[in-house]
Amino acid sequence: MKFYDLKHQTWASISQNKGRSALTVLGIVIGIASVIIMLSIGQGAQSSVEDSIASIGTDILTVSPGESSDSSGLSQGQGTADTLTLSDVEFLREKLPFLEGVAPISTQRVQVVISGGSNTNISIYGVDSSYLNVKELGMLQGDFFSDESVDTKEKTAVLGYTVFEDLYGTVTTNVVGQTVSINEIDFVIAGVVDELGSRQDDNLIYAPISTVQHYMTGSNSVSSITIKVGDDDLVPVVQEAATIMMRASHGIINSDDDDFSVDETGSFLEAASEITQIFTILLASVAGISLLVGGIGIMNMMLTTVKERTKEIGIRKSMGATEFEINIQFLAESFVLTLIGGILGVAIGITTSTIVSELGIITTKISISSILLSVGVSSFIGVIFGYYPAKQAAQLDPIEALRYE
Repeated sequence: MKFYDLKHQTWASISQNKGRSALTVLGIVIGIASVIIMLSIGQGAQSSVEDSIASIGTDILTVSPGESSDSSGLSQGQGTADTLTLSDVEFLREKLPFLEGVAPISTQRVQVVISGGSNTNISIYGVDSSYLNVKELGMLQGDFFSDESVDTKEKTAVLGYTVFEDLYGTVTTNVVGQTVSINEIDFVIAGVVDELGSRQDDNLIYAPISTVQHYMTGSNSVSSITIKVGDDDLVPVVQEAATIMMRASHGIINSDDDDFSVDETGSFLEAASEITQIFTILLASVAGISLLVGGIGIMNMMLTTVKERTKEIGIRKSMGATEFEINIQFLAESFVLTLIGGILGVAIGITTSTIVSELGIITTKISISSILLSVGVSSFIGVIFGYYPAKQAAQLDPIEALRYE
């Protein structure tokens, strides 16, 4: 059979039953579009999480407080949530002077109000001047507060980019020197941090750690300690050294009694990536069910087509058509239907994902691999679910087929 004849017969067969063909293609379109959308949502979520964690810095270590536990997970009661202090920060700075920065953080949820009435509920970070270097913050307006402000418990604040935008509605307003109320305490704005690109990092307000401890938390403990190593290759070594120094600072001999943890950003990134990958696979699997349903629809249509064209098959076989040619004809029809559905599904999936992302409903990310996978799967389904009807048609006895009414 010539290719031209095959193409002509395939298109003629599909065109004769436009309604049925359209419904069959619709099943594939919905399946492919669902897979594209679900994969883009999963990959977008993974990208957002990775960007958020990576914005912390790959050469960053975080010392967190907490109780120690034994191998069975039972608390040993040696630590509390207030196990980190400024003394630990000074000890690390003294014993590990080669580090690029060691910054304490004391955090609290607060209500922030400006004179015009705008307000927001956010986290305040009590830090010292070392935080500016550790996080590599750029200033949009004004300056970050100095260590002198920390020593005097000065009521001064630095706004994150999103906080600034939410409170003032525009990033062109000069707010340096203006007053902002934080938990009903007046603070003078020293500056505004430039946009970092992470909602979590931009939606913060900074104040001297001594001020936050005195007026907000009422505790001398710190929420965490951020260490900037300066060299990614040295992170594992510094992590071990910081752990040893923290044990020395706390007078801990046995590692089972640790009342703190020292974690690297890379471990957070790896764990988050694994979780989002599982999430993506789950979404794709759910969407894949609709593809399976579409494939069954194709098989059902092709079986019906074989029944309707039994006499035609008998005539063709009596005129010398081989089983292979009959088989190829029906497989070609199935393949074309799924290919059309695949192309339309990809177009709808990409368009929908792009619109959803542009509207800010949810972050999506479309990859070439997901598009190729979807088209490949749709074509594969066309061949697999079209094989059985094609085989049934090819094996029909020409005499019995000619007798069929």
